[in-house]
Parts: sequence; C-alpha cells; structure tokens
Amino acid sequence: MLDTNEILNIALDMVDWNSIPADSAVHVHGKNIKKVMLMIDVTTADLMLAKHLGCDAVITHHPIGVSAINFYKVIDRHIDYMKENGVSEETARSSVIDLKRKLEIRNHTQIYSSVIDSAKLLEMPLVNIHQPCDEYARRLISQKILERKPNLVSGIITALEEIPEFKKAEKKFKLLMENLIHI
Repeated sequence: MLDTNEILNIALDMVDWNSIPADSAVHVHGKNIKKVMLMIDVTTADLMLAKHLGCDAVITHHPIGVSAINFYKVIDRHIDYMKENGVSEETARSSVIDLKRKLEIRNHTQIYSSVIDSAKLLEMPLVNIHQPCDEYARRLISQKILERKPNLVSGIITALEEIPEFKKAEKKFKLLMENLIHI
C-alpha cells in the first residue's frame, strides 16, 4: 500500500526528477492507498463518487489549488523544449508570453480552493500530477518521432498514431494551419 507522497514520488521517478514542479502537489495527504480514481480534471462531484465507490484517493492531472495558481510559471519549460530543438531563445520566449500572461490573469478569476476544501471535508486524499505526466508523454512522443525520422508532418502524425493511447483515442489527429503574415 502507498501513501500520497509515494504516489507523487513514483511520477517524479518515472522522469528522473528530484523536485516537485510548481504545477503538481499532494493536496490532501493519505495512507494505505490501494484503490484510486484517476482523472484529467476533478470536481467535488468526482470526489463524492470516489468516496461512494470506496476509493482510497483521487489522482488528477490538471493543476488545482496552489498548483493551479503557479501553473503559468511552468510554461517557461516550453522555452527550454524549443531551445533544445533549435528555436532561438527570443523566438521561444515571444511564442509563450501571451499564453503565460493569460494563465496568470485567469488565476485571479478562479476560486481555486473549493475542490481541495471538499476533499478535506470528505477526508479523500487528493494528488495532482501534471508536468511529470506531460514530460513522460513528451519523451514517448519524441522517441517515436526519432525512431521513424519522418520528413513530413503527415509522417509525424503516422508515427504518433502507432502509440497505443493515440491509436485507441476517439479523437484523431487534426492538422490545423494558421496563416501568419509577417510584415
């Protein structure tokens, strides 16, 4: 049986990280966890369902609470990804600045503690694991692309469709292009 800290540490170990990123956290601690409900986003209704189903904890992906407030800070990691792939730092920074600003502003409009407060009242251990999961998926995707060495975007899509999770997904890849006019 695991506790909530061990669950988060397993996620960190999967990507060889030693520290918890700002977008992930143990929000309500718990011990002796055998049965969990996993989800992308969590609501109070989900916590109540987990409790009703006899779950020992809920693990959610997207940031909640304090980790949601700090989420905009982890966008800087995208700058590192772009630089690692040959994009200049200036271009990388300018490409995320609008998103980062929107996320920071959105934080001021949200009641960020309601789900966590509900988990406390329900005595339901609650963990959110965001960036470690995204990093694990990023590495898997990068490995698949490197294996196939596609020279066209359609080749990248074909390579990604070999990944079981994408193969089984209801939503298939859709390539969208935006006209960018530089004057």
